[in-house]
Amino acid sequence: MPFTSPKTREWQINRPKSSEWVLNWDIKQWIKISQFREIRFRKKAAENQICTTCVISGTSPSAHLDGFTTEIFTIACNVIAAISGREMSDSTTIETKEFSAAEIGALAHLYRGEVYRSTIWRTRLDNTTNWSVVSLGAAMSISYSSSDASPLPLLIVGVLIWLFLALEARRYRYFNVWRARARWLEKHMYTPMLNRENYNCRNWQEILANDYLKPEYHVGYFTAVGRRIRRSYLWILLIQTFAYLGKLFIHPFPVRELGLFIDRADVGPIPGEIILAGGVVYICMFGILASHVRHQDARNARARGGVNEMG
Repeated sequence: MPFTSPKTREWQINRPKSSEWVLNWDIKQWIKISQFREIRFRKKAAENQICTTCVISGTSPSAHLDGFTTEIFTIACNVIAAISGREMSDSTTIETKEFSAAEIGALAHLYRGEVYRSTIWRTRLDNTTNWSVVSLGAAMSISYSSSDASPLPLLIVGVLIWLFLALEARRYRYFNVWRARARWLEKHMYTPMLNRENYNCRNWQEILANDYLKPEYHVGYFTAVGRRIRRSYLWILLIQTFAYLGKLFIHPFPVRELGLFIDRADVGPIPGEIILAGGVVYICMFGILASHVRHQDARNARARGGVNEMG
């Protein structure tokens, strides 16, 4: 039976029912009691090889506190926190513990699930890229089918490429979530495990848990657009541009003068100057966005340094 002072036993017998007893109780006595309980709890936790929580942080481990009720324990910690100038909160700071065999198995299945989801969404990204390539190929086939064919399909296909790019950027934001989670597990769990290192020394579990608790996109929409342009669509747009310019240069006969080249770019009542100027803006806008996103990603990577972040 733990040591209990006569004053404490008297209070346990005659303590008032209301919580106002704190105002009339000797605070120093509660500090001594809480310190004794902290030492006793830590000793018992060490013997049982369990993850302990600091008593001062406000945790209420009633399963390990014989005869010390949860209500008394919480009030005592609140008194100690008031003395030390710290605010008590409902959240507890739990020390990282070793994963059990069952938990490691669950994490392995979790990793497999994230890899599967990232693979599925990677396939969906490839689908929209393939649609853009096929559409551009069809437009080139129509425009180059004969010398009298119009180059207009090569302009119209640009609208489809815009649409496919918008869809792919949206899908990329989803893909990036699953890819980031899988990569997070590889970096912070499997890599230390293979190197025979301790994988419980960082807060990576908390970051991953928060990402599951409050899922959100890791990249913005325009960032996703810039990344997809840099990886795939910039080359598609360049092929479209060169195909259109080539059509104007060689069909129906090779161009000898700049004026004739501009005249061939006319689309109905729209003069060729406006069409060509719009094409320059079209390509430059894509290129600037891709370059801006690239520099922004590099800047963010340098700013993070070695800080653990998801995504």
